[in-house]
Amino acid sequence: GCRMKCCVNSPLANSACTNARAAAQDRPARCAVPLPSPIDEKYLALSREHISAALRKILEPRPDGRILEIGPKLGWPGFETLDINSTEQPTYVADITKYNPSISSARYDIVICMSVLEHTLEPVKALAEIRRLLRDGGLLVAQTPLNFRQHGPQPDLWRFTHNGWKYLLRDWDDVKIDALDTPERTLFPIAYVVTARCNKAKITMPDEFRADWIDR
Repeated sequence: GCRMKCCVNSPLANSACTNARAAAQDRPARCAVPLPSPIDEKYLALSREHISAALRKILEPRPDGRILEIGPKLGWPGFETLDINSTEQPTYVADITKYNPSISSARYDIVICMSVLEHTLEPVKALAEIRRLLRDGGLLVAQTPLNFRQHGPQPDLWRFTHNGWKYLLRDWDDVKIDALDTPERTLFPIAYVVTARCNKAKITMPDEFRADWIDR
């Protein structure tokens, strides 16, 4: 599939876009992947800047404590990294949707998870493992697209709405959902950057959740 990623502006991201175009051009017509359109390129640039601005607020100056980046794209020194593939030589080659006994619970003060959850088979399980890896009060920083084309690495499975994020983070504290609005189209943002504090004492079972809590 298309290797165009919604990620920070970096040589890795630019190379991914170039590879997408080359791969699409080399394939037979019956299975060709459409090239990114001008609007895709525009949304990608806006998404990169949205992510970069959010990370600057959190990581500059560099906070104390251990930081884990899932699906590493930043290449910042001192981060531990986790990826399902070994290509980027992560600290851990692991599936974030599963329990990973090689990583101790409450190890991290910050977990960064940008443009990853839409590619996981079980995003709810991924968030559960992230919660385990964070210390109580630790910070999750995540980004997911909404009004954005299907993109690689495949599979690209999910899109998360504002209400969806509120439900997924119902047992987290200090939840902030920052929308990157789509120009000239309200209520359907390009993407969200989400931050939330881990609260290990909060456990709401799905059958205990009420829809009107979304508006709280």
